[in-house]
Order: sequence, then C-alpha cells, then structure tokens
Amino acid sequence: MPRVLLPLLGLLTVAATTGCDAGSAPPSTDDVRAGLVRLYEADDAVTDEIADQAGCFADALLADLGVEGLADAGIIEDGRVVTSLPVLPEDDAAAWVDAQGGCVSYTDAAGLALSAQSKGRLDVAAFTRCFEAAVSPAQVRAAQIAALTAALGDPAVTALTDAQATCARAALPPD
Repeated sequence: MPRVLLPLLGLLTVAATTGCDAGSAPPSTDDVRAGLVRLYEADDAVTDEIADQAGCFADALLADLGVEGLADAGIIEDGRVVTSLPVLPEDDAAAWVDAQGGCVSYTDAAGLALSAQSKGRLDVAAFTRCFEAAVSPAQVRAAQIAALTAALGDPAVTALTDAQATCARAALPPD
C-alpha cells in the first residue's frame, strides 16, 4: 500500500531519490515527477493500481507546488526528491494531503493495508463502515496535515488513530 499514515508516521519516513548532483542545474520536472512517484510507492510491491495512484499524486503535487515550491518545502534537496520527508509547513502539508486524497481514499487504503497486515482476516467493508462512521473526511484530512507538520498531539490525530484501532479490532473475526 502507498504510504498513507499507516502507521501514522509512515509519511514521515519514506524512501526514494532522483535528480541531479548538488551544484548542477535544477532538476527537471520529469526527474522530480519520477522521484515523487518513487516516494509514493515506497517499498511496496507496485501494482498497476499503485503505479496509477503514484502518477496521479506526483502530477497533482507538481501542479499545486511546482518544482520551486517542492524545494521550498524541503521535499527537494540538493536537486533530489528527499529520502525522508521533512516536517512540512501547513500549506505544503495540505497540498500533499490534497494531492494524495485526490488519487486514493485514505479509508480505502487504510482498510487494504490493515487487511494485508492481518493476512486477509480483516473484513475491509466492516472496517470502512465503522471508520467512516467514527471520523469525518475533514478529521482525516486534519489528522494527515497534523502528522505532516509534526503536530502529533492534535485531537484529529488522536481521533483518527483511535478510530482506526477500534474499527480494525471490530472488523477482525473472533479468535
């Protein structure tokens, strides 16, 4: 699964690089896009669906922030897409979350990731129903932005993690 706050800090430690050596010309948009795709894909087994989501995400983030904005946010450093996502300013975190949310539903991705973690035991539909009843899309967005800005004490983060844990337990079959 792409990195979507599962675990919540997953977005803060991701892996990918691209670009050029320090001191050379700024990276091309194509190089940055390729780096963002790899950043999104992380260490996941890349399916066609994840590859499509990664391309969608990279295109949306580039359209919103551009290469210069990504560099200003610290997502590009020394001409490369970073290997560890820095703490982002709130506006840049919002752009990141909106780019990702325009390409994949947090709830769907969380349910699939939890199902994979449980080796298929988690009932994804039951998790989704529970999670969507427990937290609003606005709370999910706020929690993601808070995580990317290192505001982990934000009530939205607590609401999201509590709902995710409660709903995951409820969607597992009895032992």
